[in-house]
Amino acid sequence: MKEKEKSLWDYAGKAGLALGAIPILYMLIEQLWLQDAADTLGAFPASLITFVLWLAKFVGCILLMRYFMRNYTFQSDGITHRDARLCGIAIALTSALIYSAFVLAWSKFIDPEMFARAFDTVAEQYASFMDSNTQAAMEQLKDSMPVIAFFSNFIWCFLYGSILSVILARNIGSDDTPFDIPSNPDKDA
Repeated sequence: MKEKEKSLWDYAGKAGLALGAIPILYMLIEQLWLQDAADTLGAFPASLITFVLWLAKFVGCILLMRYFMRNYTFQSDGITHRDARLCGIAIALTSALIYSAFVLAWSKFIDPEMFARAFDTVAEQYASFMDSNTQAAMEQLKDSMPVIAFFSNFIWCFLYGSILSVILARNIGSDDTPFDIPSNPDKDA
């Protein structure tokens, strides 16, 4: 049992690294290229490119999670839906941790003014609606945003990945019944 658990976490760590790389790549493209693209291309084309990239990230993460969960079931016999679901949840946990750690590092060390710019934009747009207490609360919140972003990204990504793995696991692995059809027909041939 311990060997199976170790194998699961080893596999989930590698898969989580690959799965976490997709939103990291999207964030890098968004932060480094798309901010400048809005000035040169215009608002609408930049928004369209942003949407297409977001959609590619969204669908790519789903397909990659499915691939990793299916690949895990092909590695050994007797993998059930439950095992596939646990693998997906472990992948979700590791990829959420990797992505959230990157966001924290980015906002603390690489671009520490990221949240300050966002807060300044909001403050400019809604200055007439905010009193001095609201503005002071926003200033206090600005310093805590990297940590808030870490935990909110971690919780969101883990919940999303866990729900996705529950949905995907229904069609991956065996039912553990005597009349089960093998999930990988090439193994039995």
